[in-house]
Amino acid sequence: MLILLAAPGLNLAQDTPAVSSRPVQVWLQRNIDDDGRDRLHFIDRRSGAETSIDLPGERYTVLREQVLYFDLADGRVRQVTASGAISDHPFIQLPGATLRVDWLVAPDASQIAWTLTEETATGQLRSFTRIAASDGSGQRNVLVDGPHARRHALPIAFSADGATLYMDYQPLPLADAPRRQGYADLFALTLTEGFARRLPGEPGCLCGAAFGADLLLRLQLAEIPGGHELMLRDAAGELRGRIAAPALPGFTQARHLLLAPDGAQALYTLAQVRDAGGSQQAVRSVFVLADLAEGSSRILGAPASDLLRPLVWNGDDDVVLVTSADPQRDGTWKLRLSDGALLPVAAASWLGALTG
Repeated sequence: MLILLAAPGLNLAQDTPAVSSRPVQVWLQRNIDDDGRDRLHFIDRRSGAETSIDLPGERYTVLREQVLYFDLADGRVRQVTASGAISDHPFIQLPGATLRVDWLVAPDASQIAWTLTEETATGQLRSFTRIAASDGSGQRNVLVDGPHARRHALPIAFSADGATLYMDYQPLPLADAPRRQGYADLFALTLTEGFARRLPGEPGCLCGAAFGADLLLRLQLAEIPGGHELMLRDAAGELRGRIAAPALPGFTQARHLLLAPDGAQALYTLAQVRDAGGSQQAVRSVFVLADLAEGSSRILGAPASDLLRPLVWNGDDDVVLVTSADPQRDGTWKLRLSDGALLPVAAASWLGALTG
C-alpha cells in the first residue's frame, strides 16, 4: 500500500490507498485567503519534494505534465506545471465574443474537447465544439450548435475508443455560480461522421450518468414518487437492465455516478437537501453501490452531513476515493465498499497525478 508523503497543511493520512502509481500527485485547497485564491500542491512521492502555488482559478484539470485551469482574474485558460511555471494554454482561449469555455480531457489524456459559447444579437446561445490531440495537433470543429434560448452544449465524456463524444445541454451559469450537478439532456456525437443523436430516454431528470466498459448508465426517476432507478444500456443504446435505487424518503437527488473500470459495479449518491440555497440549508447524502451483474443495489454506511461524490476507483476494488461536491469544501476520503466505512485521507481535494 502506498504511503503518501505528508505536506504542510494537507494532513495526509498515512494509510492512503494507492491512488496512482505516477510520481507527482496534485492536491487542491480552495479559498486559502481573503482574495478567494486556491492553492495547488504538487507532491513528488519519490523525493518528498513539494511545490505549492496560489492561483485565482477554477476548474482545475490534470493534463499530462500540467494542470489546466481558468484564470478568474484575467479571464484566460492557463496551465501550471509542477515547478510552478504558469503559461497561457497554447490553443484553448476565448475569442472576443465568447461568454464561456468548457473543456473535457480524455481518460488517457490523448484528446481534449472544448466548447466555446457565445451570445447572439437576440440574446440566444450558440456553442462551437472542437477537439484535438492534447499536444494541439489535429484540431477540428466537430459541432456547431444553436442558437438556443438559455441553454448550450458542453462535452462530458469520451467513449472508450475515443470515437464518440457525449454531451449535455445545460443553462449558462451565472457569474460566480457553480455548474449544476447532474445532466438533463444527453446526446452523442460521432466524431468521425459529425452525426449527433439524442440518447434514449432524454431529456431526463437532473441526475447522474456514466460511460465506459461498453455501457451507458443513467439515473432516472422511477414510477414510485421520489424514487430513482439505474438504467443500463449497451453502447448502441439498447436497454440491458434497470436497477431500483433503495427507497429513502426525502432523498430526491441521484447524482455523481461512477462506473467501475471493469463495468461490474457502479457507485452513486442519493441526497436530501433542505432549504436549498438558504441560510438554513442542510444536506445529507448516502452512497449506493449497484452490482450490475446481479441487478441489485445497497446503501453503504450511514448518511453523511455533506454532499459527497465518488471520484476514482482505486486499484483495490474495495476502495473508492471520494471528495466533497460542495465547491467551498475541501477534503478527500476513502470509502471502503465492504462495510461503507468513510476514512479521511487528506484535508485537501485529490485532483490527479502528472504522467512524468
